[in-house]
Amino acid sequence: MFFSSRRDRLLAIAHQILIQYRRNVRQLEARCLRSLLQGLGSVAIASVLLAPGAARALESASSIDYPVEAQAEHSADQAALSFDLTLDLKADRVGTGGEKRDDDGPEPHPTAVAAPLPGRVISTADGSRSRDLKPTHEKQFAKNIAISLQLPEPAIVASAPLSLSNALSNSAQRWGQALTSPQASAPRTGTVNPAKPIPEAWWHQGEKSPIAVAIGAAEGTRYVNGDKTDAYYWHSDPGNGADNFGTFSYQHLPHSLTQAVRQQTTTAAKREVSAQEQLPEISDRAQIQRLRKFHDQLQQQAAARGIVMSQLELLNGLDLANQSEAAALWPEGYVDRLAQLKTLTDDAELQILEARAWSYWNPERKDWDAPGLGNTYANVLQDQRRRYESIREALEQYPPATGASATTPQDVAANQIISFNVL
Repeated sequence: MFFSSRRDRLLAIAHQILIQYRRNVRQLEARCLRSLLQGLGSVAIASVLLAPGAARALESASSIDYPVEAQAEHSADQAALSFDLTLDLKADRVGTGGEKRDDDGPEPHPTAVAAPLPGRVISTADGSRSRDLKPTHEKQFAKNIAISLQLPEPAIVASAPLSLSNALSNSAQRWGQALTSPQASAPRTGTVNPAKPIPEAWWHQGEKSPIAVAIGAAEGTRYVNGDKTDAYYWHSDPGNGADNFGTFSYQHLPHSLTQAVRQQTTTAAKREVSAQEQLPEISDRAQIQRLRKFHDQLQQQAAARGIVMSQLELLNGLDLANQSEAAALWPEGYVDRLAQLKTLTDDAELQILEARAWSYWNPERKDWDAPGLGNTYANVLQDQRRRYESIREALEQYPPATGASATTPQDVAANQIISFNVL
């Protein structure tokens, strides 16, 4: 039992490290050593070995396939327990150079295979936290990485290979016990003066705002450099068939504005008419105003729980609200989970990822409330990690716009349609 628990923890830690720090191999190795020491106790690390080509694969990878198989072997001569992990990496996700396909869209590169990724999940009229799956596409390449972790572990006998999916399940159980048990650490209460990590000017820059670019990158409607994908101009929501416009996949425009688009018979024609009528711009301005309200709610919740959110934490909360208002703003949603996780780990990135994932946990049903993501911890976490990575990359690469936009006719139109924003 000791061996199994220790091995499971090692695999889960190694998996998190590979996912979160794959773009910087030196940082990967340092984090690996530090995390293993913290997670497994005072043990000496014999080696952390990356296979040839691992650095390039890590830099270009956007996600890791499941399940991942791990071999555990014990060597009496070396008195060390060695774990060799081989992971299939995917590259070129939408928003960082991939091409989003549709019925009129370009074919992917002949050496690549289009594969759907979990996408946008929104709240439903009946109150569930997710409804539709908005698939994006990526180019899947046959790239592998192997990492070998050796720990001095004498007098331990190896057992059969262990699937990392089991380790993920154990990780989910560990976080679940910490976050949902009656003895779970309650979020701190009280009041603090909320900081303003998002500059006021960002709320007045429309489609050029880093808010729009970051969330759009997560949505698959914008590239991290600010450019627009084809889906920005129009795409049909695969969950409910609604017409989606703009950066935030907005679908609450009145029918009088979208009638001309609906009359078109091809995707190209719909997008052309949408662009002519400036529907994406109107949609962006409308949703930006809704996000401003969500921002204020998130800040109020954080202040009430005695925490001050960073810019990255707040933008992830806004993106989650764009996905699912319920997951972001309801009790035991994003802010509650974030406050709890701040008492459980000092890893800021892990706090955001797990808070996003566990906001989809329904405490009344004691089950996941994300049917569009298969209602599993692994799927929910993978989707939230993908969106988190897109947001972080956009913030790193996109230059913030300067100055505030003047009020335009599109701003006026956006103000007039706010009343139609009913989920």
